[in-house]
Formats: sequence, C-alpha cells, structure tokens
Amino acid sequence: MSNPSGTSSSIPTSFSNTTTNNCSPAIIAAASTSTTKKPMAPAEWSRRLAEVEFDRTDLNRLVMDYLIVEGYRDAAEEFAKELRSNSDRSQTRPRSLSGQQSGAEDPDGMQLDPTDDGQDAFNLEGIEERMLIREAVEAGRIDEAICRVNELDPEILDTHSTLYFHLQLQRLIELLRTSTNSNSSSSPTQALLFASQTLAPLAASHPSHLVELELVLTLLAFPPPGPYPSTDIAQLVSQDQRRKVSKELNAAILESAGRGVESRLMGALRLLAWGEGVLKSKERPIPEVEGIWKTEHGVSV
Repeated sequence: MSNPSGTSSSIPTSFSNTTTNNCSPAIIAAASTSTTKKPMAPAEWSRRLAEVEFDRTDLNRLVMDYLIVEGYRDAAEEFAKELRSNSDRSQTRPRSLSGQQSGAEDPDGMQLDPTDDGQDAFNLEGIEERMLIREAVEAGRIDEAICRVNELDPEILDTHSTLYFHLQLQRLIELLRTSTNSNSSSSPTQALLFASQTLAPLAASHPSHLVELELVLTLLAFPPPGPYPSTDIAQLVSQDQRRKVSKELNAAILESAGRGVESRLMGALRLLAWGEGVLKSKERPIPEVEGIWKTEHGVSV
C-alpha cells in the first residue's frame, strides 16, 4: 500500500475489492470532480456525505466482520441477537446492494444478516480459541500459546516460519524478563542456552531474523526493568511487543480458516487515509476524519 501522504493515484489492491464496490457516486464526485484547489468547507463536505446512500445490511456485515476478526465474541453474539430481535419486530428482510436476499452467504462464509435460526449463523465458534491464544501471548505464556495453536491446526506454524521465529523470540524475551526475578526459575544462562540452541539455527539463514535476535540479546546487558539505552530495546519488554506478536499470530489463524487477516472496517479506514493523502497531493484537501492516526504502516483508531 502506498503511504497515505504519497502521490500514487491507484487504489491499494489489498482492500480495493472489499471496500470500493459500494461507493456512492456522490462520494466519488466529492473526491474527484472538484476543480478548486482550496480546502473544501466542512459544511459542503458534510452536505456531500449526507447524499451518500448505504444499505443497512452491508453496515451490519461490516460491524460483525470487525467483531469476529478482532475476537469480540460476547459483543458479536449480542449484536447478532439485537439484529434478530429487530428483524422479528419488523418482519422484513433487507436486501444488500448487490440484490442478494439477506441470509445469503458472502465469500468469507459469513451470512450477510443474522436472521436465520441457529447459534452459529456467524461462525462464532472459532473466536473463543483464538482469544485464549491471544490472551496467552499477551500474558507472556508463549509455550501455552504454541500448544493451543498446534491443537487448533498444526500446519499454521509449519507454514509460517517467520511467525514461528517471532513466537520463539518472544519466548526468549519472556525468559529474559523473568531472569532477574528472584522467584523465577529462569536465569540468564538458561535464556542464552535457549537462544543458541533454538533461535540461532532459525536465524542463520535469515539476515533480518539475525538482526532481531541480536537486538533481543542486548537485554542480557540491560536486563529488565532497565533503564535502557534506546527506545528499540525498551520496546522489546513493553506490552505493545506482546500485542504485536499476538496480532501476527491471530492473522495467521484467520488465514488458515479462510478468512481475511484484517477486518473490512480497517481496510476501509486504510482506504480513507489513502484517499485523503491523494487529495492532499493534488492540493484538493478535504476535512479529515477525527480519531484516525496515520502512520507509514497504515492507520489506527
């Protein structure tokens, strides 16, 4: 994907098919037909946005997809119940923009509208196991996470060598985190032995892996809780590092199940950030959506 501030005018292919098919002509016109290079007034932009039509079924699917991908099982179940309740009251079944009757299957195997009978209309069964795996990683229990992944699908780690390396690297970080704890059974010697026997062979044929391993091994010289000579080293023992690994693992599990590795909502936000960048490069800026932070790696909310 091109940087949102870049000048590329082609829609990023990673999400063009899932987020642009239902774009209204009004929003396209707002972004492409303006001849002025002055910033568009917020009132004018709001007026054009108000002209955009959307289908409630598509919106429901977008929300449910986000809840499933991110692993919010309880929220997904409550959302499905609410939709069923609303459907029972209205006794009507909306159609999607493509004209499909609600309840039809979408390409990801998720029904477009949860009005059909059955507890698993949105295939929620896989969420709980994914969340247990995520919680294990984010709590530093890497061995447990690996065991759970292998029980779920042994081929995931076999076919994702970089992910396997990052899990083992996180395991090393956890050993180093606890090696200075008097109540812990781990020690710097054990951590070094694990690095040489398990991680060094994995990194030998991958220069980038070797760089990552060397950075982690600096924790031997600067053990937790610090201080650390650089933010890169401090980041290794942060909760964000655990979340980064758990996100990578969650994406691999979703991919193995035939789902997208990213929610369609995040894809839409990336498209929005990209579009804002293109318009800025053409000196046709529009009011930016608040609450979205752009980075060189994408967007966050």
